[in-house]
Amino acid sequence: MNEEEKLEKFIGKIMTNSKLEAPSIDFTSKIMMEVNAKVLVKKKAYVPIFSKLQLVSVSFITCVFILYAFYSDAKNGFSNQLLSNNIFNKLFSNIYSIQYSMPAIYATIIFSTAFFVQVIWLKKRFRIN
Repeated sequence: MNEEEKLEKFIGKIMTNSKLEAPSIDFTSKIMMEVNAKVLVKKKAYVPIFSKLQLVSVSFITCVFILYAFYSDAKNGFSNQLLSNNIFNKLFSNIYSIQYSMPAIYATIIFSTAFFVQVIWLKKRFRIN
């Protein structure tokens, strides 16, 4: 006889002589408790990237710069006119004459796409269900 056949017969004898083990009655509930405990441990708490104070501060500073740009006059310095008809003319007068270089356009597209991909990834990462 071949060694493999002897080994198969030996394994067959061991398998026929051994009894079939059955799990305990509360086996499923024990496993489910362990799975639930591991799931609860893996949840991450959401922490915003920027605090509310930081967002308010940056927004305020941005508004101050925008208002300064609208109300300042290059020839006369800062003007005290509050709401003049000139604001919209300053804002939209040169918008159609601006020409951007192709690398600037590509960089804008790539960075905006990367930003939105990052936002989607962060939302999926910190989703709490």
